[in-house]
Amino acid sequence: MNTRSMTRVGIMAGVTAVLAWVAVPLPFSPVPLTGQTIGVMLSGLLLAPREAAASQTVYLLCGALGLPVFSGGRSGLGILMGPTGGYLLGFIPGALVCSAITGSAQRGAGRESLSPLYAAVLGVVVGGVVVVDLLGVVRLAQVAQISIGKALAVGVVPYLVGDAIKCIVTVAAWAKLRHLRQ
Repeated sequence: MNTRSMTRVGIMAGVTAVLAWVAVPLPFSPVPLTGQTIGVMLSGLLLAPREAAASQTVYLLCGALGLPVFSGGRSGLGILMGPTGGYLLGFIPGALVCSAITGSAQRGAGRESLSPLYAAVLGVVVGGVVVVDLLGVVRLAQVAQISIGKALAVGVVPYLVGDAIKCIVTVAAWAKLRHLRQ
């Protein structure tokens, strides 16, 4: 990885950390509503797959090592092992999948390839929502000792409107910043 790539990785890890401070606890769920996934999605839209995954890995390592980068300024391995740990660990494959979907559309040619806008929307929904939520629900069910259905009810369903808004905001930001992806 060259200096430019490392810089991009660090910047997007920092963006995710800053967005983690946008956190609204919900009384019925151990999972707060946060801005972190916007950082995950932007990483996927603006960086190559390897860089996108690396940015979220750096973010998680910073939090695991004690920097206050998780929601509400929390940190430590205990967060990664707790009920929200699956969502956090899902950031790595989520950013990677988002980037892979978006990048494949940009490399595609002819009528068979996705338009960049459609690919961006598909990337943030699949990578930033589905992948992150899938891993999050599995971990939430395991830690809270509840069924997958109950985990979906408290860890995904209440957040769907917010996720849709985050997807729209992220794609709008990407439309202004997409010239940065190379």
